[in-house]
Amino acid sequence: WDVLRGLGLDGDHIASSRDVGFEEKFRAVTGGRGMDVVLNALAGEFVDASLRITAPGGRFLEMGKTDIRDAESVGGGVRYRAFDLGEAGPERIHEMLRDLVGLFIDGVLSPLPVRVWDVRRAREAFRFMSQAKHVGKIVLTMPSRWNPEGTVLVTGGTGGLGRVLARHLVESRGVRRLLLVSRRGPASEGVDALCAELEGLGAVVEVRACDVADRAQVEGLLASVPAEYPLTA
Repeated sequence: WDVLRGLGLDGDHIASSRDVGFEEKFRAVTGGRGMDVVLNALAGEFVDASLRITAPGGRFLEMGKTDIRDAESVGGGVRYRAFDLGEAGPERIHEMLRDLVGLFIDGVLSPLPVRVWDVRRAREAFRFMSQAKHVGKIVLTMPSRWNPEGTVLVTGGTGGLGRVLARHLVESRGVRRLLLVSRRGPASEGVDALCAELEGLGAVVEVRACDVADRAQVEGLLASVPAEYPLTA
């Protein structure tokens, strides 16, 4: 409950929605009267419990979709209302979002915590979410697209795997500038044919000799990359 306590709520205002124990707790906290307003997104027996702790004359606002009740059949003097945000219409929603943005800018509201996973780890993210231990939002990010205007550095670029990767980058990723690096560099066997092939596919290719285990050589290599075609991968 650390996040809720950090927002200023004390123990009397916090209960779990994992079981219906919140009904007994909040009934005791309010001296048996119940709550004036209940905003609900639960279903089944949890809705029943929430309705029972809504005070006579109180408002029960249903924002869930799976267990909408008949307002006429809800007793106890409770005013029941199921709503859909879309009912407000685009203009009113625009006004609400504008006001919310202003509250965030002014520091009145704080964004919820965010945990980020690469979309390629989506299974891990959903497994984490299924444990229901997180607070805030879980976000999946897409891999950034290759920048065709930048320079892509391939170490071991004149070897067997390096050649396969270089072709893939040009043909499938649209890369247009390649910097192929290996210990022998231009002296590598078959490098002229490789460059001709890649250039025939529309790429500009530079082959350099560099020992990537040598810090000074790597620094010199990186410093030589033209500013107008910065290293992007």
